[in-house]
Amino acid sequence: MNKYFPWSSLAIPAQDKLSVCRIFETSNFDIYIAKDCDGAYRCLISLSKNPLMLLRSLNLNINSMKIDLTKGDSGLFLLNIKLLNEEMLDIFDYILFILLSECVSDNSEDSFVTKLLNNLKNWQRFMQSRRGILSEEKIQGLIAELQFMHDLIECNKEFSSYVVESWRGPERLQQDFIFENEVVEIKSIGNIDKKVIAISSLDQLQASVEKLYIMVYAVTKCDMLNAGVSLNRLVENLEDLLSSSSKLILHEKLLEAGYLKNEKYDDLKYQIRKVGSYLASDGFPKLTSGAIPDGVVNVKYGIEIDKIEQFKSSICINGLYALN
Repeated sequence: MNKYFPWSSLAIPAQDKLSVCRIFETSNFDIYIAKDCDGAYRCLISLSKNPLMLLRSLNLNINSMKIDLTKGDSGLFLLNIKLLNEEMLDIFDYILFILLSECVSDNSEDSFVTKLLNNLKNWQRFMQSRRGILSEEKIQGLIAELQFMHDLIECNKEFSSYVVESWRGPERLQQDFIFENEVVEIKSIGNIDKKVIAISSLDQLQASVEKLYIMVYAVTKCDMLNAGVSLNRLVENLEDLLSSSSKLILHEKLLEAGYLKNEKYDDLKYQIRKVGSYLASDGFPKLTSGAIPDGVVNVKYGIEIDKIEQFKSSICINGLYALN
């Protein structure tokens, strides 16, 4: 996989030495990737102030990393984040990029360190809550949302940051994309012959904006011999369309959705086909809270795609850009 930092350029140094390479060269802070004589990878951050109290208060304990603090002869402090398992270098590289990108532009060392260490604490919580890779059902749903984002941005690249910021699926809100005057709910069907889309709640097709669209993709699993796209590849394709700041927002939302780049996702390939987009306007077949008797809860239902052909519509966002 492509890496964000040049780890392969680091040679194994002599005993008790480190091979280092500075990263984020335009930052005010001295940050390095490094390799020690045992071949272990590290991230080193030079600081003028001692962050020991903050480190102790956060009680960082990440299974895959060891975090140390030392003081050098020059009087500077060195924050040393060591990867304990070389096989996790892809993940280490990925998460360092996310955590550091958010704070390297700070001018204040106090602010930089506080953000970085708190980000590490959030990463610790995420790792503790992880239960392997996403289920295939969640992978298919995430692929559909990312494909919509890719399609919309590819047609309207100047609005890429707005599209990424409007993705609310990871927050588990009622709809997946919430724009100023429109919302878009993304649906995936796992079989090209399946003619029903699942509605998970009464609120899903209710919104206080001008237009509510439903975008349907068929996301079907295929074997390794057939052409298809993996979740990792789809994320990379989307990244290619984004600026650095938008890419960072995307990474944060992906983590919130439970996705972390993993080689296991490369073994799952999918074919993606756009079924259609629909405007849930007057007459659209849907259930609302006002039509349900008191006492009835947790309503889930399906809508036959063949019965909503008359509601097919291009998606127009803010009157500025559209997806056919």
